[in-house]
Amino acid sequence: MNNSVESDGKINFPWMATIIALVAVVIMLRLGFWQIQRANHKTERLQQIEERSGVDALTVDEILSLDENPDDFRLQATGEFFKAVYFLLDNRVLNQKVGYEVVAPFLVGEHTLLVNLGWVQAPVSREDLPEIELPINEVRLYGMVSQPKKNPFVSQVDKSNKGGVIRVQEIDLSWMSEAIERPLLPFILQLSPEHELGFERNWKSVVMSPEKHWAYAVQWFGLAFACVIIYIVAIKKKYLRGNVG
Repeated sequence: MNNSVESDGKINFPWMATIIALVAVVIMLRLGFWQIQRANHKTERLQQIEERSGVDALTVDEILSLDENPDDFRLQATGEFFKAVYFLLDNRVLNQKVGYEVVAPFLVGEHTLLVNLGWVQAPVSREDLPEIELPINEVRLYGMVSQPKKNPFVSQVDKSNKGGVIRVQEIDLSWMSEAIERPLLPFILQLSPEHELGFERNWKSVVMSPEKHWAYAVQWFGLAFACVIIYIVAIKKKYLRGNVG
């Protein structure tokens, strides 16, 4: 007698296989809808960037007075770099080369603004740090406003300070404020690639395009559909074998 058939002739229903298939389909559908959400978010972000790039550059005080998220607004500020310290944002890769992003405090009136000046290549030895020269006179900077996001996968373990150069793993405004003993504005300035100061800059507000997220969503939905078809075919074959037995 076929193993799928009980002694009374009834066919055992594959509960375990059904539960596994159901869980797999639900997970794949959730991942597909999550990709759609990400695609919609990226589309909205790109629209926001386009809209705000057409707005005249704002001052620090104008940014602070906004009733909305300041991300992607253009900002211009005149002041001087804080001479005592600057930060090196660790593990930044550009053109398959490892380096740092140089983030320096910039004094704008009574405010202290962090400015991301761009990427520099790391020395061969981890013990060495790149030598950075900042302007000593008053300068005018312009670029795009960005609010640092907390990365749950990054642990701020390396906070080495060598002669006023602090290597950090991420931009943590609270910790950096304590490090320089000055309150920091709740956003940073990403220096414009057109500005004569700074280093290599290739800012990407959106790393993955909405189209890629849609492509991934289609893949997950396709896998869910394939899983359902395979399950149905397997069940049908099981019952056919049971009837033959």
